[in-house]
Amino acid sequence: SNQAKSGGNKPEIVLQAGITSPQTQVGFSRDGRLLASTGMHGNSIKLWEVSSGRLLRQLESTMPTFGGSSMTRPFRFSADGRTIVALADGQLKRWDIETGRELNATVFAGGKDLVTVQLSDDGKILAAYGMKQGSIRLWDTTLSRELAPLDIDQDEAVAGHDSFTLSGDGSLVAALTQTMKASTGRKGVSMTTTRQVTIWDVASGKKTKTLKMPATPVQFGASNYENLSLGFSTDSGWIAFRDDSSM
Repeated sequence: SNQAKSGGNKPEIVLQAGITSPQTQVGFSRDGRLLASTGMHGNSIKLWEVSSGRLLRQLESTMPTFGGSSMTRPFRFSADGRTIVALADGQLKRWDIETGRELNATVFAGGKDLVTVQLSDDGKILAAYGMKQGSIRLWDTTLSRELAPLDIDQDEAVAGHDSFTLSGDGSLVAALTQTMKASTGRKGVSMTTTRQVTIWDVASGKKTKTLKMPATPVQFGASNYENLSLGFSTDSGWIAFRDDSSM
């Protein structure tokens, strides 16, 4: 059953009822009154009352792939707290929180090719990285309009699907990009990876800063997969980077 535990002034709500699969994403409304969660299975977003831990309603989706894509495709409360927006299967869906009714949807051209998607805190700006690795795509979700893409230099590539991030206010995008170069020496051919964090201004689409990182040798025969991630601080003044060496 739902229960509230009090430890001083820090209440902890344990959510149990209604959860039948691991919840891969959770998010609070701006006033802290509601908590939304979604799992790997099913086509709904669960809406909880924080003060009681009670499940208020489920926001059902008509998209059969919604639950399966929830690990990489986020949802957000709107700035006024009246709606929730979520992306899956190349569509941005909206729900009315009070009624649970599904509202109009925005269909993105080429949206099914998107691999990783991020939304600003108010859900107004959407940034996406897809199978075509030449740019990071942007949309203004309130106007259902695609913005100018953020171009990546021709000799660079985004280091991984989770290697870009959108600031909370939607004004900046940062991506970890890498360049691989070959050289020939006494020991034969060697490869070196050079990485940099590139930051763009969303409104202008221009690069504002490039943060260089140390070059690293490529080990042939070893797995090239790394756990890479980036994140902005709340005020967008700092950016954090994580790779396998920092874990």
